[in-house]
Amino acid sequence: MKKTIYFLFLITLLSCSNSDDAPVLGCTDPNSINYNPDATEDNNSCQYSIIGEWLITKYTLGSTNVAASYSRMYMEIFNDNSILFDNTLLDGSRLIYTGQYTVGGTNNSRLNITNEFGDTTIYDVIEITSNSIKLYSSDVLGEEANIEAIKI
Repeated sequence: MKKTIYFLFLITLLSCSNSDDAPVLGCTDPNSINYNPDATEDNNSCQYSIIGEWLITKYTLGSTNVAASYSRMYMEIFNDNSILFDNTLLDGSRLIYTGQYTVGGTNNSRLNITNEFGDTTIYDVIEITSNSIKLYSSDVLGEEANIEAIKI
């Protein structure tokens, strides 16, 4: 009888899987669009939306700090693929223009912006989080451009 109980205990013990202890890989950031509430270990797969209001904190064109000429630089990216830029110069005058955008490339890493005049600029999304974005273009008016913005 003791052997039978021991044998049943051993079988039960061996049949228990350690899968409950295995980490669940996924995105652990609740601010991402692909948040996995069951994930116990982040696997760097989090994806973030560009939709929203962005305050541009840095804009360089070649070696020129374009942002230094503005008191405020703002862009709003909408669900309908439209984009609005509303920038205020240091003298208080405003430059407002609109356009359309598309997202593409590997892992949605490319942002194509076509302004209201039909000019298209291609930006690489260098980094995006729930509250910040960094963009790079190799050709804005023949120069390299870097933009950094925070979500507001």
